[in-house]
Amino acid sequence: MLLLKGIKQIAKLSRRNTHAWSRIDDGCFSFAVSCPLLVGPGTINAAAHPEDSSTQAGVKPVHQPKSARREKDGASATALGARNSSSITCIPAMAYLLDGQPACPRRTDSKRFLTSRETLPITKMNMTEPLPNPSEHANELYVHLISLVAAVGGFLLTYDIVIMSGAIIFMKRDFHLSPLAVGFAMTSAMIACFFSPSFGGWLSDRLGRKKTLLFAAGLFGLSAVGTALPRNIVEFNVFRIIGGFGVGAACIVSPMYIAEISPARIRGRLVLLNQLANVVGALASYLVAYLLSFSGNWRWMFGSTAVPVGIFLTGLLFVPESPRWLVQKNREQEAFNILTRIGGADSAQLEMATIRESLVEKTCKLADLVKPGIRIALLIAVGLAVLQQLDGVTVLIFYAPMIMQQAGFPKASEAIRVTMIIGIWNLGATLAAVWLVDRVGRRPLLLFGTLGMAAGLIVMGIFFHMHITGPLVPLVMMVAVAAYVMSIAPVAWLIMSEIFPNHLRGKGMAVASTALWISSFAANLVFPVMTEYSEKHFGSAAGAFWVFALVCIGTFFFCWRLVPETKGRSLEEIGRSWTAAPPVP
Repeated sequence: MLLLKGIKQIAKLSRRNTHAWSRIDDGCFSFAVSCPLLVGPGTINAAAHPEDSSTQAGVKPVHQPKSARREKDGASATALGARNSSSITCIPAMAYLLDGQPACPRRTDSKRFLTSRETLPITKMNMTEPLPNPSEHANELYVHLISLVAAVGGFLLTYDIVIMSGAIIFMKRDFHLSPLAVGFAMTSAMIACFFSPSFGGWLSDRLGRKKTLLFAAGLFGLSAVGTALPRNIVEFNVFRIIGGFGVGAACIVSPMYIAEISPARIRGRLVLLNQLANVVGALASYLVAYLLSFSGNWRWMFGSTAVPVGIFLTGLLFVPESPRWLVQKNREQEAFNILTRIGGADSAQLEMATIRESLVEKTCKLADLVKPGIRIALLIAVGLAVLQQLDGVTVLIFYAPMIMQQAGFPKASEAIRVTMIIGIWNLGATLAAVWLVDRVGRRPLLLFGTLGMAAGLIVMGIFFHMHITGPLVPLVMMVAVAAYVMSIAPVAWLIMSEIFPNHLRGKGMAVASTALWISSFAANLVFPVMTEYSEKHFGSAAGAFWVFALVCIGTFFFCWRLVPETKGRSLEEIGRSWTAAPPVP
């Protein structure tokens, strides 16, 4: 209860901030750092005429039930994103509703969504009756199953990375590794992640999201075999780098795929399935490492990765391609069929019209990410990606067994067991985040979580400075971990997958993910150096924890000033918001 009250209080405070994004009725936002920008100009396009758009694209119109035809132009208002017509605030949209004429001239040069009518007069509309939301009738079981399969990529991502934290204790002995060699072995997979997100984004734009995930699964499998059978540390690092390409590709394509296939009202929950899979993957790796720690057989730790790889490959054979990618490739009938199965025929027609509008006549170049408006989205995505790794909690999780050895649990099996308990706590906190993200919103979780992380790291530093050991240390660490996995850990990935327009999402996520992995490599490589320096000059490792706490405080202000709320908004609406013209006064 105290946790929920704290989050609600943060939500109230965040809404009062005049220098951040503020919600206006049903989805218009303003950002007042330098100048106000109202999102969603309410332009009238083919989304108001889905029956014409689908016919032009070769998609057969679907007969609508009588209940859908009671209001002749109900679909027009629905396409404007109005859940209640009495709360429409975007001025051009209101002008259309009052005059029965489009507020903006219709495009006549686009073959993608040109309709046969220049105007659609509204002859009858009840301005007090709420309009239906087609997404409410989505086939949620089907969407959840698809998302679950894609989320196995997130499971493999963390399983492959975190299994190293338990194995390194024994590898150091068998290969006689120096401290520098230990650090490189711990982070070698991340080197490939500098390039693989860009490669994964490029590949997903050309081959599709599904085939890219299949390719990533193949790399995971090759790495599992290679890292289980190396003759020396060089061979081991080579296969870790190969696996790193799979990690980098999966880290952007899994949440991207889930976001693109999910209905808007449950998208946050479904994308966070990927984060939940991340946490389960880490917990599973701790469990495997613990069970094998008594024998010290680190080779089986890496070989065990082949089991989830097989599950992932099998599941991917039965999931559909992303409908938004299919529309980009002019395979609209396939996209329409998938959307129909997800949300029904009426919802599919509206979604198709919206997707066409977002993609019309748009080429995709990397330079587009720094254009006015879009550069703000890029700044937010890259900023969240970098701060997610530099906040210090990811380092605590990665080095948890070694930290526990210094906190009063010297045996390897003991340290891994305590780390596994922290992993179980991590899972519970992630489940809470999945429940909260579409209820409370993204911003309140980020603001509440960053403050909790800072508090936990400050106390961790105090304990190390005062040489306090025993159960209190993992308990405080659990506070920081819970704040992390309920906030920036999942929400950063979620916003990265939501914030870019459709035609730029692959490249935008690739840039942000590359920044994330560079930051992760730097933080994990530098942490042993930071702790050694702090112990040498201050008598304890407390200085490292306090530096990370300062980063968390900086992250709080970054989220407070820049990060918008995306809860309940369609991907197309969010994408349009960065380049939308302000409403006519």
